[in-house]
Parts: sequence; C-alpha cells; structure tokens
Amino acid sequence: MGRNGPQVGTPAHMRALNQRRVLDRLRAHGEATRPRIAADTGLSKPTVGQALLDLEQHGLVRTTGRSLAGPGRAAVVYQAAPDAGHVVGVDI
Repeated sequence: MGRNGPQVGTPAHMRALNQRRVLDRLRAHGEATRPRIAADTGLSKPTVGQALLDLEQHGLVRTTGRSLAGPGRAAVVYQAAPDAGHVVGVDI
C-alpha cells in the first residue's frame, strides 16, 4: 500500500473505488437494496455485496430492514450510516 492509500491499479485500489461508488450512491439517493445499487452504479451484484460488507464493517453503512417488493426472498435494504460524518483535513 502506498503512503496515501492503495496503489493505482491494484485490487485494493479497485475495492476502494467500488466502496466509494456504493457509498456515494447511498448518500446521494438514499437507502436501497443490493440489486438496486448494482443497477444504479453499473457494478455487479457480488462486487456491490463485497463493498457493502466492507463499508458495514467500517461503520459507514448499515442495514435498515428488508424489502418485500417483488417475487422471491426479501432483499436487505442498506443506508449510509447517518452518524458517520465527514472529516476535513487542512495541511498548512
């Protein structure tokens, strides 16, 4: 890993980009299921699932329940954690 995070082009960098895309989608448009996030971001469902797992472990995303819309199993609904704020750094 580089000094400022994952090196460009590495699997760790791609994971970080995918996590950012999923989190940005949830912050911009509100809660959603994994299939909805996949459709909105263009990422695959397994990629979205891994990003959500990572984000949830870091306290940036949480589940809010299950969606009963549509056939089949109820899908888990995710939202950006409202108590996970933003950090601003200034280097003078």
